[in-house]
Amino acid sequence: MIKAGNFLAWVLVILGAIRTGMGLIVALGLENHEAASQRYLATSGSGEAIDQGLMMLAAGIVVGVLVRIARSLENRTEAQR
Repeated sequence: MIKAGNFLAWVLVILGAIRTGMGLIVALGLENHEAASQRYLATSGSGEAIDQGLMMLAAGIVVGVLVRIARSLENRTEAQR
């Protein structure tokens, strides 16, 4: 279960970083932000994609912290035996 949580945490962090980066590229690099956001990001604006990416990134960090806590508790119970 810990391995699955660790995998999920990394997937969320990577996808969140990609989504945030793409939102920033559209916001800063393209002329027609709204049309580019609808076409490439499937959102109404680049800010929405950036927000979604940051939320995924934060969720990945939270899951990662929970995995570290679970791993620490597992190691502590094994050491007591």
